[in-house]
Amino acid sequence: RDTDGAFETLSRAFGIDPSREATVQKLEDLVAACTYWSVYVDVLEEAIGRVREPDLQGNLQFKVAKIHEEKLGDAARAEAAFRRFLAMKIEDRTMVMASAVALEKIYAQGEKYVDLIAMLQLQVEHSEDARVRYDLLKRIAEIQETMLGKNEDAIATNLRILEVEPDDVGGILALRRLYEAAQKWEDLIAILKRMIGLSENPGEKKSLTYEAASFYAEKLGNPEEAIFTYQLIGEEFGEEAAALNALVALYEKIEDHVELVATLDRLIKLSGKESETLELLLRSGAVERDRIGDLPAAVDRFHRVLDIDAEDAAAMGALEELLHRDTVRLKVARILEPHYERAQSFEKLLGVFDIEIAEEADPEAKARLQRRAAEIAEIGLGDLAKAFGYFSDALRSKLDAAEQASAIIDDLERITRDSNDHKRLVDFYTQIAPDILNGELQLRIFMTVAETCHKQLGALATAK
Repeated sequence: RDTDGAFETLSRAFGIDPSREATVQKLEDLVAACTYWSVYVDVLEEAIGRVREPDLQGNLQFKVAKIHEEKLGDAARAEAAFRRFLAMKIEDRTMVMASAVALEKIYAQGEKYVDLIAMLQLQVEHSEDARVRYDLLKRIAEIQETMLGKNEDAIATNLRILEVEPDDVGGILALRRLYEAAQKWEDLIAILKRMIGLSENPGEKKSLTYEAASFYAEKLGNPEEAIFTYQLIGEEFGEEAAALNALVALYEKIEDHVELVATLDRLIKLSGKESETLELLLRSGAVERDRIGDLPAAVDRFHRVLDIDAEDAAAMGALEELLHRDTVRLKVARILEPHYERAQSFEKLLGVFDIEIAEEADPEAKARLQRRAAEIAEIGLGDLAKAFGYFSDALRSKLDAAEQASAIIDDLERITRDSNDHKRLVDFYTQIAPDILNGELQLRIFMTVAETCHKQLGALATAK
C-alpha cells in the first residue's frame, strides 16, 4: 500500500477544504496509523495560513498544539502553539480550558510562576464548577505568596477565595499572615474579628480578642477601640488581670483618671497576693490625690493599706504628707494616732493631737485631748514644759467646771514641783484668776500664788 501517496492526496484535498469532515477523518486515521505527526503539523499550519474563518482557524491551531504536546512531546513548540491558539480569542470553553491546563503543566515543570498563574486564572474564568474555581484560587494564592512573594496579589486572591467560600479557614489564616506582614493593621483586625465570629473555642476566641485589642493599642494608636475590645474580654470571659492591666495602661495614656481608679479597684478584687493589693491601693490612692484631687478618697485608700500592713512606710509617708492639707488633716490625724502611739513616736503623736485639739469644737472633748497630750509630753517625752502648756490650755477651757478644773490644777502643780519652775505657775495663775467665777476655785488659785511667791520665789510683796 502506498501510504505516502495516500497522505499526499489527502493532504491536498484537506488543503482545498479543511472543513470537510470526511477528508479530515481519513487523513487523521492515516496519520495515526503511520505516525505522520510531524508532517501533519506542517499540513495543518499551511492550512491555518489560508483559512479565513476564525473558528476553523482556531480548531486547526488547537490540533497543532495538541500534536506537539501529546504526539511529538515537544514542550517548547506545544507552548508556542497553545499560546497562538489563546491569542485567537476563540470562544470555545473546552479548547480554552484544555489549552490552559496544558500550559499549566508546562509552566509548572519549568517553574515559570507568572505564566503559571496566568493559566490558572484563565481556568478560573472559564470553569463552571465552583469547587474547581476554589481549588484553582487556592493554588494561585499559594504561588503568589510562597513562590513570587507578591503579597498584595496573594491578598487579592485570598479575598476572592472568601467570596467563593466565606468560612474558608485557610484563606482567613493566609490573610491574617499577609496583613500582618504588610502591616495592614485595620484589615488584620477585621480578619481577627472574622475568626472570632467563626471560632467555637472559647480559649481561641479570647486569645484572638486580646490580639485585636493589642493591635488597636500598639499598631493603630487607637486607645478608645482598644479599651472597648479589652472591656469585651471581661464581659465575655470574665475579669482577667491581663486585660485589666492593659486597660490601666490605656487609661493612664488618655488620662482618664476616674476609669483608671475604677480599673485598679477591679484588679484589687482579683488580687490574691497581699503585696499586690498594697501596691494597687497605694497606686490608686496617689491617683485620687494627685490627679482627681479627691483627698478624702485618697486618705481612705492609704488607710486601707495600714489596715493590712500597719508598718507600711509608703502609706505612712503618704498620710503624713496629707496632714498638711486642711480638708483632710483631722481625718488623717485620727488614722495616724494609734499607729504613732503603738510605735511610741511621741513627737509625731503630739503633732496629731495638736491637729485634733485645734479642730475639736466640743470643749469637753478638747479638754480630754489636751490632758492626753500633756500626759504624753510628760511621760513619753519627759518634756515638762510642754506638758505644762497642754495642762494650762485644758484648764482655760474648764474654768467653769470646778471639779474638773481642780484635777487639772493638781496636774499643773505636780508638774511645777517636778520642774521647779514656780514662776511659770504663778504667772499663769495670775493671768487666769480674774476669769474664774467659782469662788472656792478662785480662792485656791490666789492662795497657791501667795504661798508660792512667799516660799518658793521669795516675792513677799506679791504674796501679800
